Amino acid sequence: MAQWIRYTLMSSLSEVGPQDARVSRRVRGPVAARIVVSVLLALVIVSPSSAAWAHGGVDKAGFSNYETNILSVAPDTPGIEVSTFGVDGGITLVNRSLLEVVVLGYNNEPYLRLDPTGTYANLNSPATYVNGRRDANVPVPDEVTSSTTPNWYQLSDGNSVSWHDHRAHWMGTEPPDAVLVAPNQRQVVYPAWEVPLLVGGRSVTVTGELVWLAPPDRTSWLLISLGLFLGAVLVLWFFRSVNSFAALGVLACLVANTTAAASRASVERADVAQRVACFIAGGITLIAFGIGLALKKRSGTPWWWGVAGAVAMSYAVSYRQAFSFAAMDGTTDPARIRWVIAVQLGIGAALAITAFVSTVERRMLRRANVLAQNEFPGLDPEAMPTEPDPEVE
Repeated sequence: MAQWIRYTLMSSLSEVGPQDARVSRRVRGPVAARIVVSVLLALVIVSPSSAAWAHGGVDKAGFSNYETNILSVAPDTPGIEVSTFGVDGGITLVNRSLLEVVVLGYNNEPYLRLDPTGTYANLNSPATYVNGRRDANVPVPDEVTSSTTPNWYQLSDGNSVSWHDHRAHWMGTEPPDAVLVAPNQRQVVYPAWEVPLLVGGRSVTVTGELVWLAPPDRTSWLLISLGLFLGAVLVLWFFRSVNSFAALGVLACLVANTTAAASRASVERADVAQRVACFIAGGITLIAFGIGLALKKRSGTPWWWGVAGAVAMSYAVSYRQAFSFAAMDGTTDPARIRWVIAVQLGIGAALAITAFVSTVERRMLRRANVLAQNEFPGLDPEAMPTEPDPEVE
């Protein structure tokens, strides 16, 4: 490219004639611009963000450094199943028995009820209101007290109910003092939180623990992403079979996106719109990949595959907290999610940038051809390159 631009400038100054208009088909890409772009992207990736233990160690997007576990349901009651969901005090209770099960609120008032007819919430329980927000900052009507006669509202015809219980998560805006002293160590915050139940009129206690998990090494994962980015850039810029490598890169991003989206879509209480939205990025990536296959191959990363890479990178950016928090909503192991985010962030960015650079190179080359023909009408257009050669001198 530099040779064509130099040729055009010299031609305009009448320093060469048509006989000197021989330009190598080997074109050196704008390496300096590529290096600058790479450095800028690296700065964006490693830009500072809040520490993993800020805001109490919990992120509103479904990331946390706390883990809530169920230890026991005592006495053992056949047909009653209790589990946790999410990363912030979510509890699910399933009643497979024919008995009435009542979940007691924070003042031992009836809060939830499960029986053979369905599930119900007590509108006269303060827990019904304060459980609507993580910080419990919800106004409770004056007439609602723990001693008020229950007013049951049917939630569903099913036999299971899920709710956010403040007894099972850390309520503070800052982590416990012990965590602040040693944030990179696993620590038990609550050794035995309890949620009382009445099963057929008999007292049953659900006991669990709240654990602080050491956050991952954010810098290491950013370096992994940066390494994937630089490796993909080198392959895509300097190898002749760039289309094959680009195709593999798009497929890697697609698989990574599907893994993360499937995990996110499995989150309890996610509505249909949220579940569908998780796969939008994957759908766009797949469509762009198909269009790129259908179009004529050119040197450099195809533009449509660059679009696919940009979409994958954008989706990864929305999951960037995975590098800072130990736990996250979903069924997939957090370490695997970090890998798929690193793949999308690194390879997706490489696809997007190299596709952009390839497009700019082609446009500059066409412009140089037009200028050369205008200056020297006798030049043979067929002898002029129309695509930059990906091979570097």
